[in-house]
Amino acid sequence: MPVFEPDGYATAGTESLFEDESGASWEPVYQHDCSFNTDFFNEVMMNMIKNPNVNTKWLFRADTLHDTGDDAIPGAEHQPQIVHLSGYHTERALVRRLVPRNPRRDNPLDQTCLFLQQVEGPKTRTVVLYIPHESSADDMPFYHPKVRGIAQLHEWDADEARGTISIHYWHFPPGEHGIDPETDPEKLKRTARMLLSVLHKHGQGQAAGYVKKVHHDVVIPQARFQDRYSALKLKHAAPRL
Repeated sequence: MPVFEPDGYATAGTESLFEDESGASWEPVYQHDCSFNTDFFNEVMMNMIKNPNVNTKWLFRADTLHDTGDDAIPGAEHQPQIVHLSGYHTERALVRRLVPRNPRRDNPLDQTCLFLQQVEGPKTRTVVLYIPHESSADDMPFYHPKVRGIAQLHEWDADEARGTISIHYWHFPPGEHGIDPETDPEKLKRTARMLLSVLHKHGQGQAAGYVKKVHHDVVIPQARFQDRYSALKLKHAAPRL
């Protein structure tokens, strides 16, 4: 398998590839060519939304609190934080709760996930936004980049049967982080590269006809098993000296 080598955007402050009607600036970080279409992109993104452990070992799972999709979950108490992009319409809005593997280290995090799309002839642009329900970088758990939002953009040309994927950040205002090393630009770039790499791998796999062979959690529901595991681990863990 060839080494994954995305193209980086030249400098910080590069102009956004889509316009946020609120005036927020989304900085593009990395992009890469792809050969999977919009349907495959949507399928891969939904899998990642439901299974965040695909991207990080620090998370157990995600519990869906609100969903406007086919399997609608009203979730009146957990409303999504809507973002409007110029020329795009919202296809689906979800709120998920990220459940950490170690609750002693990190708290759960509620996060809005938005699917937005723009169609112009044979070209389709789909953006999936992750918006954490935290207003400060200091409140962000370890497993989430210290940014106000993450965008994954898929651009597809049906006539040419090719496209691109890219990762974008919505940053907190300058100076809000203090000297927190978690906001190191190189760390954020590594995270963006990893996210794009996983997206590319799964998208290309779907396009090549990959079919999952092993299905977990068919006897005991995942949430029930993991919650019990965490409770027992906390109860019987050796005390720190």
